[in-house]
Amino acid sequence: MFKKGCLLLIILIIGSTAFMIATKTPEEIRESIEKAEVQSKATQKKWDDDRRIAAEKAAKEAAERPKLGDIARLTMGEEQGMMYLAVDEKALDEYEKAISAGDSHGITQLMLVGKLIGAQSRTRVRVLEGGVFRTKVRILEGDSNGQAGWIPAEFVKIIR
Repeated sequence: MFKKGCLLLIILIIGSTAFMIATKTPEEIRESIEKAEVQSKATQKKWDDDRRIAAEKAAKEAAERPKLGDIARLTMGEEQGMMYLAVDEKALDEYEKAISAGDSHGITQLMLVGKLIGAQSRTRVRVLEGGVFRTKVRILEGDSNGQAGWIPAEFVKIIR
């Protein structure tokens, strides 16, 4: 029954399309084709514009992303205060999970076992490994001078 219903619907659609074409004059058909071509070109232009804008955005983000050897600053936006870097990527995973869970005891435990390095916001660092989501840096000033650690890339801003 379902197959017969689908087949009947297809026949109706094809038939109604053929009827519409048969009832139009050649000039109306030509106008319909031209209108469809204009719409198609407008759609293609929109897609091209969207792709161009996305490519420009990606290029800008890539240019702003810290690269190997760049001098940068640790930053929390306008906020000042202590920031923590993880000694390795596994420790960064643990730290991010503790932050997401609101687990202050877990964060304290990571500090006590030496998996986190403290540094003040605005501290100068050198990028050792740049990534889209994570960056490894060496601290260049303050109490943790010389130590290296991992931090989410969003907290590392290139000094220009």
